[in-house]
Amino acid sequence: LALAGGALPRGTLAASLGERASVSIAGLVSRGVARSRMGSVSLAAPVDPATLSGDELREVAVSLGEALARTAPNDHASRARVAMALGDHTAAWRHAERAAADPTVARGEAVRVLERCADAAPDKAVYALRLARTLLLAGEAPRALAALSDAPRSPEGRIIELDALRRIGSWEDARSLARELSVDASPSARAVGRLALARDALDQGDPSAAESALADLDGDDALP
Repeated sequence: LALAGGALPRGTLAASLGERASVSIAGLVSRGVARSRMGSVSLAAPVDPATLSGDELREVAVSLGEALARTAPNDHASRARVAMALGDHTAAWRHAERAAADPTVARGEAVRVLERCADAAPDKAVYALRLARTLLLAGEAPRALAALSDAPRSPEGRIIELDALRRIGSWEDARSLARELSVDASPSARAVGRLALARDALDQGDPSAAESALADLDGDDALP
């Protein structure tokens, strides 16, 4: 339960515990350590999984991972935590990104899982751009901007930055970045910059400026 970071369906927990399931769950509930409600079991108070030894943590993670795959394959937040405990950063990111894209997962929960994945990654720079992109798609523009500080400078990162700036209402900064992108060497960055300038001009009621911003777009200026 500590590793999952939240409530687990009783069936998933039982599958993870095997033959010990009924006695173990009943014992946790009777001692007030856990609560059972509407088919789910959760801890009464948070427990840090780091209190487990390395061997214990791996044993729990393997058992829970197998149970989740069988009984709750779409619980991507829990599966991301399990993958992190097993040191499988590729799987952790895959599940974390799916959790962030799932509207049934609370935004705060999805963001916590994503940021834990980034903190656990052996090279934060490798995952920083993915983190920023996923945070932006999850509606977390300020956090996306913060994540970009760990990412190498790149056209894709600047496109994400432009979108995030517009979403938080930093119009002057967004305008300035759009001008830079409109003359970038990358065709996709150039297209995004010019489209952003055109949209900004339309928002200000200036269709002539919008037309001018788009005038030089050609087949080489492909959107990402």
